[in-house]
Amino acid sequence: MALSAVTLSALPSASAADTPQETVVPATLRTAHESASLFYADTQSGTDGAGAQGVFHSLEGHTGLVWTRYADGSSTPVPAAPDGASNRGTGSDVLAQVKGSRIDLWDATDGSTHTVQLPEGQQLLGVYGTTVVSFRARWTTAGPRGSSTCSPRIRTAPRAM
Repeated sequence: MALSAVTLSALPSASAADTPQETVVPATLRTAHESASLFYADTQSGTDGAGAQGVFHSLEGHTGLVWTRYADGSSTPVPAAPDGASNRGTGSDVLAQVKGSRIDLWDATDGSTHTVQLPEGQQLLGVYGTTVVSFRARWTTAGPRGSSTCSPRIRTAPRAM
């Protein structure tokens, strides 16, 4: 009986050049964290820019204020305040844009705006959510220096039904 040896050669394989390669380029590391700051921590009225559903803040890389929703982290730019108006936190998801006796209340949760006009002779004391508090100062001459008394009057912005 004769034995024979058969040598099997390796099957041809695809060359390395034919196989797709993945190249990973690591991100450049930042030397500092992304910067954000809470909007308007008002010591007079005790209000700030934090609400039940999100927060008003300034954010690195954005101009103006941004409102960020807690639930999903999505950010919405705040509409620019009318010329000469100032933005004020209300301790809610509503931002007050104040110019003179007109207060525009922008609700970041739905994008709606409600306007409150202060009554003639009233001055703004503060805005809390959609409640605008104003007062009228009455001066009396009860003493050598005089004294002032304030009569608060509460105005609330209308809400859509």
